[in-house]
Amino acid sequence: MPLTPEQGLSTTGALHVAFGTGAMLLLPFAALLINLSLALRNPGWVAARRPLLWTAGVPLAALVACVVHLVTVVMPMGVGAYGPGVPLSWPPRLLLLSYLVWLITLGTHVMTIGRRQA
Repeated sequence: MPLTPEQGLSTTGALHVAFGTGAMLLLPFAALLINLSLALRNPGWVAARRPLLWTAGVPLAALVACVVHLVTVVMPMGVGAYGPGVPLSWPPRLLLLSYLVWLITLGTHVMTIGRRQA
């Protein structure tokens, strides 16, 4: 039986929210720092510099868009803003998609550069 906000969260639900929120908020900054470090300070990654710089800010831009949507659309609906009429599901999914684009781009270049050095 799913818990509604009036019933509170279970321990598992509270941990899910805490660690999920932490990951959603911290990954864009980590992605930015990782990409900039590899693109600007690592000579082995010169061939991948352009895609790294291009995708460095994608997760951060998606996070900003998600927060803007939350503040401008969901929060004005009030404290009881949950359920099927609240447009809350798409922004986090697009945020996850941006994280996947960053991860796949980085992983592709890791494999390419690894093959060249082998």
